[in-house]
Amino acid sequence: MAKAKGVTWDLSFLYSSVDDPKIRKDLKAAAELADKFVSEYRGKISSKDCNAAVLLKAIADMEKLYRRAAAPYHYASLKFSEDTQNPKHLSLVNDIRARFTDISNKLVFFNVELMKMPDKTADAILKDKSFDFYKFWLQEARKSKPFTLTEKEEQVINLKDSTGSAAFVQLYEEFTGAFSFMMTVDGKRKTMTEEEVESFFTSPDRKMRKKAYDSFYSVYEDKAKIITSILNTLIRDHYNEGKLRGWPGPMTPAYLRDQVTQETIDNLINVVVANYSQAERYYRVKAKMLKLKVLHGYDRSAPVGKDHKILWEDGRKMVVDAYTAFDGEVGKRAQMFFDKKWIDAETRAGKRGGAFCSGVMPDLNPVVLMSWMDKMSDAFTLAHELGHGLHDLYAAEKQGILTYHPPLVAAETASVFGEMLLTDKLLKEAKNAEMKRDILCRQLEGVFNTCSRQIMYIAFEKRIHEEGAQKSLSPEEICKMWEEEESKIYKDSIVFHPLQHYYWARIGHFFFARFYCFAYAFGKLFVLALYQRYLEDPKSFIPAYKEMLRAGGQMPPAELAAKLGMDITKPEFWAAGFRYVEKLLSELESVTK
Repeated sequence: MAKAKGVTWDLSFLYSSVDDPKIRKDLKAAAELADKFVSEYRGKISSKDCNAAVLLKAIADMEKLYRRAAAPYHYASLKFSEDTQNPKHLSLVNDIRARFTDISNKLVFFNVELMKMPDKTADAILKDKSFDFYKFWLQEARKSKPFTLTEKEEQVINLKDSTGSAAFVQLYEEFTGAFSFMMTVDGKRKTMTEEEVESFFTSPDRKMRKKAYDSFYSVYEDKAKIITSILNTLIRDHYNEGKLRGWPGPMTPAYLRDQVTQETIDNLINVVVANYSQAERYYRVKAKMLKLKVLHGYDRSAPVGKDHKILWEDGRKMVVDAYTAFDGEVGKRAQMFFDKKWIDAETRAGKRGGAFCSGVMPDLNPVVLMSWMDKMSDAFTLAHELGHGLHDLYAAEKQGILTYHPPLVAAETASVFGEMLLTDKLLKEAKNAEMKRDILCRQLEGVFNTCSRQIMYIAFEKRIHEEGAQKSLSPEEICKMWEEEESKIYKDSIVFHPLQHYYWARIGHFFFARFYCFAYAFGKLFVLALYQRYLEDPKSFIPAYKEMLRAGGQMPPAELAAKLGMDITKPEFWAAGFRYVEKLLSELESVTK
């Protein structure tokens, strides 16, 4: 029986169905607005005579256009995620992607002209008080000036992507979305979805964990050649685009996207790598708790105590209560996601794997997709995704379309903060020392999964991009790199499963969001610092925290941190998070002697 049965989202705030004629009507209107935009502004933006009034009107018209075009694109993407095997959903997403590309290509000139705008003109606009709301947006946009091509070249890249990189990402999602996994459970051979088989990774039954690993990894091993071919294509595409644009390195677009400097991220990475030993130390303690001489790969996520079964209604209440205990208004907004059916949590075949919160613009509410498996970890996933949703709701109060989305590193702040709130609630309600130990272990594993592993993912991703730019990689070569990087975290504290090095093949970020994963480590360590501030002075922290969420993409992460008295450019800032981890680890070691 499907878990969280019937808990599906209601997308009627967008369209009534995939056949709704309003979808084509909106796309047609968007195309007409695009033509009008071109005729009115081509040549004006890059002119030395451009001023704040002209650019503000252009931005207002651009946002009207985007409102009409984004809704169909958003809806098609959500329907495809809902069921990647439904031919009507696939047809809709392909059709709308093609139309969206046509509209986007008409508008390429706007970004190109922003880059061509004379520096004197840009400086005058930035000094104009009437332009203050978009000042940061323009400053950030013009940082891409050295890497922006001609209008015709940008249009060619857009067209190429629609049938190139974007199509290969979709192929990956369709292909992996159709995977099924065979396992024997209670003496019966069963066909499972990826989420169902992965739920056994945290089973208290060691034999079932091993069976789940055998089933999961054998499928990815069997399909590795096709997945490798897709990945090689995307790596080469990224390299070719970087060569055309003159990126200094493969991570350049990630630094621009996240509004951070390479130095800041290098400091973050170096501090995390320097503390890999904490993870190794923890898993040696975990082996003792599980009464094992050494952990195997399928033991890494094993529960140290009871396997707490959490039904959907109980998990929903638990998460909403955690947000409400933090702040009543925040709790009410979290409850809205359930009352208004903004969540799809039902488990079913064909549904996209993983979890996400999607908020496309201030005028439209965010929605959450996940697959509830009656596990405690699902409650933390729900708290995480609702954090994203709350961030979207608060940002919508003050931001426009161009300033709505925070950079990815800041976008992970509210989500990880939500997990901390849930952890705090569970610790306070823990009835005995054993339960506190279990929560302590979950908190430590959360840090190592979010920091150590995510930075390991970045190290691995850099290697495949550097080597994949020179030649086509084989599955064996990719697996070897994965195994080498993963071993740096755990050393010999974990004996890996023979096929565990195929795990890279199911990390979607390597395919559709290159160099995303440092955002998780950034968010986790940033939140560890934030949470200490909250505990010290909740009364003044809560309004300051809400204002940070309302800032959306209106200021860079370094400035957001500075407003709260923190300096993310220094290695010491990141190291402070691991001092907190050291305290937790020492406490765990003392109670397990």
